Amino acid sequence: MKKILRLAILLNLLGGVLLSASLGCNGSGNPPPPLDTDKDSVADAVDNCPTVANPGQEDMDHDGLGDACDDSDGDGVFDSNDNCQGVLNPGQEDEDGDSIGDACDDSDGDGVTDDDDDCPDIPNPGQEDEDQDSIGDACDTDADNDGISDPVDNCPAVFNPNQEDADQDSKGDACDNCPAVSNQDQNDDDQDGLGNFCDDSTVSINYVEAVPDTLDVFVIDYTLNLPTRLKITPDGKRMFIGEYGGRVLLYNKTNGKWVRQAAPVHQVEGLNLGIAQERGMTGLFFGADFNPDSLVDAERDLFLTYQILDENDGKFKNRIARMTLTKQGPDLIGTNVQEIYESPQEVPAGDIGAHQIEDGIGFMYESEPHILVVFADGFVPADSLNEAVEGRGKILLMKRDGSNPADPGGTTRPFSNPKMQAKGLRNPFGMVMLPASIDPLRRVLGMENGNNTNDRMWLLELVDFDHGTDGPMSLGYTGSDTDAGWTSITDANSGLQGVLKVLNPHPSPDAVALHPGGGAIPQPGSHEACFIATYFGNTRGTNNLGRSLVRGLIKGLDGQPSLADQDLVTIIRRTPQGVGRVGSPLAMDVDPTTGDILFSDLFTGELNQAVLIP
Repeated sequence: MKKILRLAILLNLLGGVLLSASLGCNGSGNPPPPLDTDKDSVADAVDNCPTVANPGQEDMDHDGLGDACDDSDGDGVFDSNDNCQGVLNPGQEDEDGDSIGDACDDSDGDGVTDDDDDCPDIPNPGQEDEDQDSIGDACDTDADNDGISDPVDNCPAVFNPNQEDADQDSKGDACDNCPAVSNQDQNDDDQDGLGNFCDDSTVSINYVEAVPDTLDVFVIDYTLNLPTRLKITPDGKRMFIGEYGGRVLLYNKTNGKWVRQAAPVHQVEGLNLGIAQERGMTGLFFGADFNPDSLVDAERDLFLTYQILDENDGKFKNRIARMTLTKQGPDLIGTNVQEIYESPQEVPAGDIGAHQIEDGIGFMYESEPHILVVFADGFVPADSLNEAVEGRGKILLMKRDGSNPADPGGTTRPFSNPKMQAKGLRNPFGMVMLPASIDPLRRVLGMENGNNTNDRMWLLELVDFDHGTDGPMSLGYTGSDTDAGWTSITDANSGLQGVLKVLNPHPSPDAVALHPGGGAIPQPGSHEACFIATYFGNTRGTNNLGRSLVRGLIKGLDGQPSLADQDLVTIIRRTPQGVGRVGSPLAMDVDPTTGDILFSDLFTGELNQAVLIP
């Protein structure tokens, strides 16, 4: 086409010359005006496009043909009207309407022209297209082509139209590295493709078995927030964890793995937290004959203990709340929540306001559900033995609704206060009642922290089930853990020595649970009981003393019980790297069906499982 145009221009010039020669001058004797066929004020002789007006004589490619009649890219559109001169684009597409054709426009400035850009409006210089659908990942709203938009797709890069999410952690099973255990962070420390929460190879970096090849200690959750209590159901199928901030969590055992329920069981509202003052949720325990699958409300009782502001007088009080565990879809949720008890005394203010309401036990007494709850002294030692002060240094017995306990004939209560069961305590944390199959007296094993050098473990007939004595029980604390009243207790009901062990130096014993025995844990014989306890550690110094788990074997339950030094052995300790870190074990329980030990660290928020090695 260009050759034809050039020939036309030459012929036009030649014709002008011949015409001038034959006619000579015009009638006036002057030479004729130059020929301008397209009337663009540029003589045909020098016009680079003589048949199409183009006064500016634009010639983008400098080939001697004006853009108005030149089609430099051969797409059938003259350059003067071509929105992409020099690039073939016969359709003149211009998606963004900026008068620059898509074939040579780069709307998103990523260095790729729109015609070749798989995402023309969003910069993506790498042109990534994981699903190879010619729509760039940067602007593909359904990258895996499963019909679910990426913003709501729980596996945006993996085809999963049904969006299955067994553990309800918002990560679809198709791309979840731990599909049976909730783990939103998808952490995989050993990079083996299995998430930490379901990978038995996720060895704890803070805790290890004290004797090699006796226990396998590993982490199953890293995300707890100041866990204070841990309780496993009698059938070993569920585990409840209470956090200082008032949240109650539930883990279900699924195919041998503990799987966290996405929804909390309950959240205590209105807590004014203070760690130094122990203001928060400190306790969680089951009611009598506990069975969360029961049709009887009283058998689905879950109790919480905490400190909260009394809106009536503006003072902090110890409280007990009871809830009924109820199935809501796949979840177990606390319903019908009632505060059944508030201590008459306020929690002391300031940094000394610690040592508050702690643990509890649910059991049947006089054919009715009752609870036994322990209160520390609130750092007011004088109140511990003072019977007029109900909520400090005492153990109280009450019905499940918080009312006074059963009192057959009006003769069974050991103190004038009908709820008071024992006095003279400082800072007990954990208690467990021995079953009648082990101990006919159903004595209570308790862990208690001293004030200076001596902690203690005691075993007492706190509840006289046969009403042989119903004696007033005193644990003897007068303000010093070196007094005879602290180191030696006469059980008012059995007449036996109640202190099993004085621990010096003090490791701060806290949670306690019975163990059936097996592996490195001795199998208890007749008239014996095996237990596990957490040692929180010395909080008055380097915090390195304690910070471990021990197992104990109580002997002589048919007479004077005893706990010999050789029968109290460390089974789990801090790792060398863990010794130098902040962290202390606190909440703990034993799976009665497997003997596994579950325990959490208050400060690191890790939940550990220790499995017996046969």
